[in-house]
Amino acid sequence: MKNWLIFRLERIALRGPLARIGIILLLLTIITLVGGIFLEVSQTSKSQDPFAALWWALLRVSDSGYLSDDDSSLRRALLSILLSISGTAFLVGGVAAVMTQWLDQKLTRLSSGTTPVVLKEHVVILGWSDRAPELIRLLLAREPKRTIVLFVQEPMADQLERLRRRFNYPKAEHRLILRTGRLSSVKHLNRTALHRAAEVYYPGLDAISANLEEHAPRWLRTLATLKRYLQEYESLHHGPKLTIELSAPELRTLAKEILPQARLLAGDALIGKSLYQLLEQSEPSSNSRSGHLFCVGFSGTTLEFLEHLNATQRPQRVKICARDGEKSHLMHLLKSRASEYLSSEVLQEKDSIAPEHLQFGQLDLEIFSNREPFSQILSENDLDEIDQVILFAERSEALPERTDERSLAALLALASQRHRRPELPSVLVEFLLDESKDIISFDGARICVSPALIAREMLREGQRA
Repeated sequence: MKNWLIFRLERIALRGPLARIGIILLLLTIITLVGGIFLEVSQTSKSQDPFAALWWALLRVSDSGYLSDDDSSLRRALLSILLSISGTAFLVGGVAAVMTQWLDQKLTRLSSGTTPVVLKEHVVILGWSDRAPELIRLLLAREPKRTIVLFVQEPMADQLERLRRRFNYPKAEHRLILRTGRLSSVKHLNRTALHRAAEVYYPGLDAISANLEEHAPRWLRTLATLKRYLQEYESLHHGPKLTIELSAPELRTLAKEILPQARLLAGDALIGKSLYQLLEQSEPSSNSRSGHLFCVGFSGTTLEFLEHLNATQRPQRVKICARDGEKSHLMHLLKSRASEYLSSEVLQEKDSIAPEHLQFGQLDLEIFSNREPFSQILSENDLDEIDQVILFAERSEALPERTDERSLAALLALASQRHRRPELPSVLVEFLLDESKDIISFDGARICVSPALIAREMLREGQRA
């Protein structure tokens, strides 16, 4: 019986604040009845009106001021005190607690970014990645009055507050709005008023290149949801300007079929080309003219960089160190890109600790995996025959700061070797945060901040759309 009663109260309480207030009123009614009956039983002279005791008890439960009227007997005074304390606890404390909880739930829902915005001619950024902060910064600088709506998968109010403080622009806190939901839901996309926006940017997500098979279906599903949403609001051909960063060049055809009006940007290809151009501008170390390269880290950018390097038709030896477990991903991507370039041994490639040697066009590749930090990898490998060291940003970390910290530690490791080995290889570094390039000074290092590069190019594409 006890368990049944508790279960029924639980089910009623979950219906909302009114149901909880109803439970409190029920308890007060029971207290009033018990108090009235006890008073009637304890009186020496029985009252002619049976409801008089209940009325007396109700007054004490609802208003403690009636205590001053109870001076007839000690028993009556004690009962009055107990009823007043119970009434105050349940009526004032209980109702206040219910209303406080209800207000907290409503305010939490409002701050979670699930209510639709009422805006026109605003800018929408879909998804969160290392590109988003730089894209927001450029938009705030370019559009002094336009509102930016950031749509993310999970609530991230603390991170948004840090972003607002980071961008030193007047009224930035009012121009940057957070909305949360699923990118694959038309209902959730409606929270951004996307059909009334002037521009929509969909930057690439983190860690997409090493997990293309997992990410590509979700990415294409988001494009299909965008198309369905714009069709529903009849804005497919007269809607906002769409600028989308491709997850992989192989998806361009499918993306064009889904959203033919969108401007597509191959982000990894752009970064790979920029890194290759920086490589061509840098001078090789004077102690060696072998043309050997040492690439540390693996991402889609690594593959695009190798494509540009191979296009020069110059035989080169490239040593690639991928994180433990990612070597097979790199092999698979190389095979899918240009299988005619690869030696037959790659087609049976499996995860192994031993380095893999293969021919990719004019490039002689040696690929090995290592779970050690970048700094330790550079310390353990012989750099005497290396002309260039390229540190790629592995976009697998939740925070870009951690990715850049690995590269900074590697630069410190190289800098510490200078007193023993003055002739070190030239260094090319990919950072994810613009401030990282100012933390350490390394002579001869060339730096590419890839999110800033992508953000600038996305804005150019958006203006052309």
